[in-house]
Amino acid sequence: MAGQHKHLEMLEITPRGFLGNSLGDTVKVPKNTSQRYAFSGPEYLTQSIRETVSNPNIDAIFKHYQLKPNDCKCINFIENLVQVSIDAFGLSSFSEWYILQHKSPVTSDSHINFLNETIDFIIFGERKTPLITWIPILSLSENAGNYTVVNNNIIDKIDKAGIKTVKEAIICWISKPGGVSDFVLTLSILFGRVD
Repeated sequence: MAGQHKHLEMLEITPRGFLGNSLGDTVKVPKNTSQRYAFSGPEYLTQSIRETVSNPNIDAIFKHYQLKPNDCKCINFIENLVQVSIDAFGLSSFSEWYILQHKSPVTSDSHINFLNETIDFIIFGERKTPLITWIPILSLSENAGNYTVVNNNIIDKIDKAGIKTVKEAIICWISKPGGVSDFVLTLSILFGRVD
């Protein structure tokens, strides 16, 4: 799947409700299960089960990062991280990926606020809210099929920073102080499984 990029219709909904390239198996859980365990798929309002998919490559990177954080400073880890991450985003254009998140049937204002803070970190190296705080916030929010509005100021911010591709966003991201740590945890939030 490396190098193959998808369109909205082909991206999967990840366990916390973002759109990405999962490469994984679909997991079905009862619809009324807390979002902490799974988000619904596009048929949220009509199905009795929710479908969600995590990216096993992102899960493996996150586990490696937790078990051997010093390994994460080596070039081999960084190169693998960048390639796996590009595949997980599923699109080449970073702005297009951001805009598509607004079209996910389970994206809430909390999801968008998280993405906006992530973009601030990518560009400026700062977050208002610690990443660890976002995990329970995103676990409790749910949008029952209402799309969120794209903030053109965020798109302008991405453009002014000169970020066109997902790869450019990643390079900018991991070059910030604490960037690799922020990036790995964010990837887990975006595309990883929910325990």
